[in-house]
Amino acid sequence: MLALPPALTSGAQDAGPDLRSLKAQLRRELLTAALPEQKAQREALLALEKKYASAQDYSGAIKARDERQRIEQEITIMEKELAALGQRATAVGASRAPERIELNLSEAALSGVRLDAGDKSLTGWNATGASATWKLPNLPAGGYEVSLNHQGSNASASLKESFYTLTSDLKPAKDKVVTQSLGTLRVRDGAGSLTLTIGPADKCASLRIYSVVLVPAAR
Repeated sequence: MLALPPALTSGAQDAGPDLRSLKAQLRRELLTAALPEQKAQREALLALEKKYASAQDYSGAIKARDERQRIEQEITIMEKELAALGQRATAVGASRAPERIELNLSEAALSGVRLDAGDKSLTGWNATGASATWKLPNLPAGGYEVSLNHQGSNASASLKESFYTLTSDLKPAKDKVVTQSLGTLRVRDGAGSLTLTIGPADKCASLRIYSVVLVPAAR
């Protein structure tokens, strides 16, 4: 008979996130290793139950049946716990922001702006209502340092998520490409949209944006 330790829940509320994740991982590994043996015991008991019944040893058949049913209940509990631990691990993974999020220029919804396939940049920022909008990849709420790789303007860039806005003046960069930190944008809706606008239009004729990168701010 395989004896399993109780679920690792005692003291979990007092443990840090990393310790809780480690305990959950160890529990998943234990259950994954134990389930095949439990199922093998169930099949052996089923065969024994049939053997006793064929020999008209009904007392032995009943004992084997009762033990098989007990094992089946344990298997059901273990499978449910394993599924719950898997869902929890998925949720924890989803709640952690990547170390670096580069917004794909080709995935932006563009208004006035166009994607130059030649040098892979966004241009046309002097068009009326020019903007580029991205769907955020389900980021955890918090602060994100935004950096812009650009050339050709000293205009003002504005990034707006569903609730908060970050505005910063661009460094003059007419003859070279520069990477500039715009500051930290607070993100409240990590599954919402992020819109980049730049103005005034008369300063944006030669502006090219090569990349927009978000990095989770240190906490």
